[in-house]
Amino acid sequence: MTTKKELPENHIELLGRSSTARESMHSISDTLQNFSPSHENTNAGKQKLSEAISFDWRTSIPGLPIIKTFKEYNKDFLRRDLTAGLSVAVLLIPQSMAYAQLADLPPRYGLYSSIVPVFIYAIFSDTSMTAIGPVAPTCIMISSALATIGWETEEEAVEIATAMTFAVGIIFSIFAFFQLGFIVKFLSRPVMQGFCTGAAFIIASSQLKGLLKLDMEKTQYFYSTFGNAVSALDSAHWQTAVFSFLASAILIGAKLWKVPRWIPVPLMLMVASIVASVAFDLESHGFELVGDIPTGLPGFALPKFSRLSESSIWINSLVLACVLYLASIGLSSSFAVQREQKINANQEIYAYSFAHLVGCFFSSHVVSASFSRTALNAELDNATQGSSFIQGSTIMMALLFLTAPIEKLPKCVLSAVIIASVISLFKYEEWLFLYRVNKPDCVCFSVTVIATLVIGIEPGILVGVLTNMMFLIARDSTPGFAELRRLPGTTEYVDVKRFTDVEKINDVHVCQFRNELFYANVDVFENYMNDLIINIKPKLIIVDFSLVPYIDSNGVRILAQSMTRAKQYDIEIYVAGTRWNVRDAIALGFVHLEREKLRFFLNVDSALHYWEDHREFQKLKETAEEEQEDFPAKGLEDSAESIQDGTQGESRKDRLNSNSIGDEFSEKNASNV
Repeated sequence: MTTKKELPENHIELLGRSSTARESMHSISDTLQNFSPSHENTNAGKQKLSEAISFDWRTSIPGLPIIKTFKEYNKDFLRRDLTAGLSVAVLLIPQSMAYAQLADLPPRYGLYSSIVPVFIYAIFSDTSMTAIGPVAPTCIMISSALATIGWETEEEAVEIATAMTFAVGIIFSIFAFFQLGFIVKFLSRPVMQGFCTGAAFIIASSQLKGLLKLDMEKTQYFYSTFGNAVSALDSAHWQTAVFSFLASAILIGAKLWKVPRWIPVPLMLMVASIVASVAFDLESHGFELVGDIPTGLPGFALPKFSRLSESSIWINSLVLACVLYLASIGLSSSFAVQREQKINANQEIYAYSFAHLVGCFFSSHVVSASFSRTALNAELDNATQGSSFIQGSTIMMALLFLTAPIEKLPKCVLSAVIIASVISLFKYEEWLFLYRVNKPDCVCFSVTVIATLVIGIEPGILVGVLTNMMFLIARDSTPGFAELRRLPGTTEYVDVKRFTDVEKINDVHVCQFRNELFYANVDVFENYMNDLIINIKPKLIIVDFSLVPYIDSNGVRILAQSMTRAKQYDIEIYVAGTRWNVRDAIALGFVHLEREKLRFFLNVDSALHYWEDHREFQKLKETAEEEQEDFPAKGLEDSAESIQDGTQGESRKDRLNSNSIGDEFSEKNASNV
């Protein structure tokens, strides 16, 4: 038989009448360290918590993953990277030019943004397949920022765009060094998908000017841009409209028929359009062409740093950086899972930071990870970021040797490329999923879409975030409180609203609090407990805290007050299933509040067993006291017997009244704090 001295410090012995329950709880002291931790485990847990919330500058130093890649590189890697890199570059040429036009910048700046940032990202990124460059959501946000800040000439637009690129790089550096990536978690998936859908409407309306060659003014708002387009329909150039319709039909048809990604449909269309432009002299027939593209690579030029004194630059750059980070890191993570790779999110932030900080000196606008190009990279089984060097090098060759034919490309083809790509941004299926699964998320999605269309992109995202936080606060402020009852023949306690065949235990009410217990929801806890104590009046209330991850000082006070109030009505309150951090907070709070120590139980069943056995003990004690009163002479005999037994005159009644019995009983069946 195991003696008390042989038990480990964190041992909890459960008393119950069910042998099945006892057998299922064997070796409890080895398997449930978190419930009743020893001092050593508690200190270790606190040390881990301290490490988690402390700042370690050593983890904020960027690495150079390319060194490891270079050491492991071989001919097979080169073959795979060459194939994937050339294919992605072929797709990138028309897309980068189209997206630069979407950002209200000259098309050549899309090509410029596909060289230096791509090289720098490849050096610092530890992902193998992510392809970055101009993308539609980022470019429409640049266009919105330009409209907010205001510009008149092409040079001013470029100045603002490169200044934003530098600002985004600085913001990413701060995020990476101080490990502030958690900030963007407030941009939930419903908000992001709602933003993409709203942006898709804005992008589509903004391209009506290029598709139909309308004489109209574009704005950052969907309704005004669309209204201007409708008003300017009489100025449409029908030849451009027909050409745009055919180009869009080809590109959208390729998507609908699921033409393999490695077939460069956009580039083939671009080549065919250039041939048609030269053969039929489309410019003389009223078509607007891409126009002059200086031959050669982008030169080194300082950004207009004076622009950084404008607060609007930083506000728009911060929103842009958050959207870029969430979309790009999420994209990289999803593809990394497919290859069973693990990415370092902080290293990725540094990669984007350096790509923008260096790229802004070579006429680059803000870039992001592209789903279509990354998917093509993965489909063609690229091996490393070497494919990105192939992409950048191909764009360099295009700028050196292919600018003359690119100048003959009709601009309406670039608008058609944007229209075809924007289809994937309409998240109708996501809305249906949210509507069926989670109505609050569906509301966040819908509010973000509407706000983006009505008040613009950046304010629309902010409204979506605030709506999401409102629902989050509402959920925390109105937590669930469920009544539990026992499944027949088991030791499991379940929600009475979800199970019909359950057992009600007389004089006992079991409930479960299902959230953090903090200042915003203590009134829910207090009202529920008051209703139990005053109206239902059970003899025992067992509160299951297994779903309470955190309790603050207000929660500790309300728990103490509820126990005091219950004691006035001769009702006991037991707490079961507490996590170690919650248990420590309650214990420390009760000490400072000078309250009686609280017993903690492993689970509801152990608390119930303790109460039942303790009640039996009290009944036996009361019965013995009654017998003592009925037969006072018996006490003298007991006293004589006790002297012979060496108990030095202690009577049976004295032993029953001794606190040592209750203390020993408590130590054996509950964990005292």
